[in-house]
Amino acid sequence: MAAVTAFAGVMAFSSASPAAAASKSYSWDECGSNVGACLGLFYGAKKNGVTISACFMTNRSHKDHWGRTERGRITRYEFWNQKDRKYISFRLGVETKCMPEGWGSGHELKNAAASAANQDWVTHAIYYNSYYEGFGRAFPQDFSGNLHQLLRNNNASSFRENR
Repeated sequence: MAAVTAFAGVMAFSSASPAAAASKSYSWDECGSNVGACLGLFYGAKKNGVTISACFMTNRSHKDHWGRTERGRITRYEFWNQKDRKYISFRLGVETKCMPEGWGSGHELKNAAASAANQDWVTHAIYYNSYYEGFGRAFPQDFSGNLHQLLRNNNASSFRENR
């Protein structure tokens, strides 16, 4: 049965069933909490040497920061604040943390990152376009700082160096 929704004079039709809607999930941790060697992308900028913000963590390449579809299941990437009001501290410094509460949590990752911290063992590159295209910058191991002005809020993909 098709659902009809009206808003601001526009009508939208949807034939999605509740089962289809249930096949979407959200992820902020594509690293695996037990690994510890991750690239962190932060919603907030680094200011006065401090980065404490909602974050997205990964230790793999992502051809599109929108998310991925695998076997019919959609996973959207987003920034998230940590559960149980605990910080996730990066080894790069006392003031580089995923925060337990505040702004940015639940916001989509694509085109919304302001800073990064790379505590992975390899270099990660952030790109302006999806599929690792357009302007990009490499972030070596132990980098922590703001994204280049062309990439700030324009992050569409990231590539993890293979070793």
